[in-house]
Amino acid sequence: MVKNIRVELSDEQHAELTKIKDRRGYTWKAMLLHGWETQPGEEPN
Repeated sequence: MVKNIRVELSDEQHAELTKIKDRRGYTWKAMLLHGWETQPGEEPN
């Protein structure tokens, strides 16, 4: 099953996240998963 996620960002936030995404060679999905996996106290499945 495919899910779509929508997040509201300011233009500045989007620009900064895009720079990080491009520098690391990530997709937007990879950015989201990486953020989730690196949260303190959260255990990825």
